[in-house]
Amino acid sequence: MPKLSIIIPCYCNELNIPLTAAELLKNEKAFPADLQFEYVMVDDGSKDNTLAELKKFKAAYSDRVKIIKLSGNFGSYNAVLAGMAHASGDCNVVMAADLQDPPELIIKMYEYWSKGIKLVLANRQEREDGFFYEEPGAYLSPDHPQVCPEKFTGRGI
Repeated sequence: MPKLSIIIPCYCNELNIPLTAAELLKNEKAFPADLQFEYVMVDDGSKDNTLAELKKFKAAYSDRVKIIKLSGNFGSYNAVLAGMAHASGDCNVVMAADLQDPPELIIKMYEYWSKGIKLVLANRQEREDGFFYEEPGAYLSPDHPQVCPEKFTGRGI
């Protein structure tokens, strides 16, 4: 019986976790009945009640939920790596805790994986947040000194 591990890095997502958990569980119905699910939730040093919300999710679905608590905020990339190190599924999926990545896409990606494609990536065609929607260069130009490139990543570009 195949197992799908869904790895979710979490940072200050206390309000998102209940919604995300509900959507993930609802989404299970779209998959083959013999597929097992594992949710690897990685708390990346959250300062809010994210961990408490993750523990509620695990308490309700202890057979499917793993919680990894990082000792500090190491960034989503490292949180994903930690999740992968603890995932036990045949197939791994990485998604955002705030539902930026729609769980409904996982079924299509899983279908590709089931056909033998080893790496399946999704790429968002449009963004709704509007930050870089109009003209990205405008935000990085000398005409906008209040917006510094180093503020985008915290480490400089």
